Amino acid sequence: MTNDHPPRLGSYQAVAEILDTSRQAVYNRWQKYQKRQSKKPRRSDFPLPYIVTTDGPFWNLDEVEEYARRHKLGRFHEE
Repeated sequence: MTNDHPPRLGSYQAVAEILDTSRQAVYNRWQKYQKRQSKKPRRSDFPLPYIVTTDGPFWNLDEVEEYARRHKLGRFHEE
């Protein structure tokens, strides 16, 4: 028996809330990443989406929170 559980997934708005930024800022960053993807290697340690659907990307929110914690962003700014 394992304690595996499905990841908590979230779209632009959920990621924006964790990072304490706007949904539009997350969307713009994703669009910029999509344009650069084939030209340059990835330089950011920001987590890639868990899945990309026709509704857009969905990130594993645990990974986004860990990123925010490491970089002291959003609610982790004061830690």
